[in-house]
Amino acid sequence: MRAAHHRHARTVPGTLVLISGQNGGLVATRRTRPWVVLIAAGIGITPMRARFEALPTDRDRLVLLYPAARQEDLVLRDELEELAERRGGTVHYLLGSRPADPRDGPLGPPTMMQAVARTGPFRGRARRSIHCERFSL
Repeated sequence: MRAAHHRHARTVPGTLVLISGQNGGLVATRRTRPWVVLIAAGIGITPMRARFEALPTDRDRLVLLYPAARQEDLVLRDELEELAERRGGTVHYLLGSRPADPRDGPLGPPTMMQAVARTGPFRGRARRSIHCERFSL
């Protein structure tokens, strides 16, 4: 058991805890263009859902790409649909199976961001136009 989990197990009601705000660079102040395209898969959808709700945007300039293997894997779908309707954004669901080895396909976590940056509308964009946040469990 890791030390952090061990401390958590011993925490009792009334214990004072410190909670921090956002970490990383995926914040509105880093935005340099009117269009925002958010791309997330798996557990990465949770911070993207928060960004999808909070980023200032003009109508039709906020897009979320959400790859998943099956419809059943689309967590937060109802919330995302409601947010898209309210904010004038768009959610595109990219359904299909992932390769057995995530390094073998563009929707595998280690390669998804590199593949997106090299394809479609992102190809040839200046690095300053693309911001990536990487994390893994």
